[in-house]
Order: sequence, then structure tokens, then C-alpha cells
Amino acid sequence: MALDEKHGAEAGHMDATTVNTAISACAAARRADEAFRLQALGAARGVRADVVTITNLLLACCRDPAEAGGARALSTMRSALARGIRPDALCLHTLERAMGKGAEAQWRAQRALDELALEMGEPRG
Repeated sequence: MALDEKHGAEAGHMDATTVNTAISACAAARRADEAFRLQALGAARGVRADVVTITNLLLACCRDPAEAGGARALSTMRSALARGIRPDALCLHTLERAMGKGAEAQWRAQRALDELALEMGEPRG
């Protein structure tokens, strides 16, 4: 929340680059909850999420041990699709990583990606 206090509130300016950079820093620090709070703060200030925002949030899910299993990542991707944000290859790869390791996790990731592709109207082969 220092972003809001230090840059947003005083300067009155918050843009997508600032929000995305802060979310990326939270991901690197393994602080998924703070990354999601920053995204919500940006949204409240009128900053629209984009594919970079979503990829950074998914990366936060990958790196935070409390986020094992990928449920939050999958929910994030579904929300992005509902808002018209189209994932690119990096975003989809990051979602797959967020789903976890091991055979069962990879199966769930593949299934989730297939379902998301159908939701986007692009069946996977």
C-alpha cells in the first residue's frame, strides 16, 4: 500500500505501468496478497488491467507458497477473460506453472487451459 501513499495519493497519478511494476515486485517478493491488493487499488483508481497485469498476478500465485494448487490463478484468468483480456503465450504458460507441479497438477492445468480455450472460442488441438 506504500505505492498509494507514496505515489498515488500525493502525486494523484497512478497508471498501468506503475501498477504492473509494483505487482511484479510483489510477485518477486512472494507477496501474492499484496499484489492482488495493488491491482484492486489500481482498478479503484480507474487503471484497467491488461495482459501484463494478469501475467504478473499469475506469477505472484506461482511464487507464493500459500497459493499452491492454482485455484486463485485460475479464478484470476477466468475474471480476465470475462473482462475481455486475451491471454498471450506467456500468460498461459504462467497459468500452467501456477497450477503446480506433478502429474496431477499438470493434468489439471491442461484441463483448465482446454476449458479456457473453449471459453475464448479457440479449441486447443
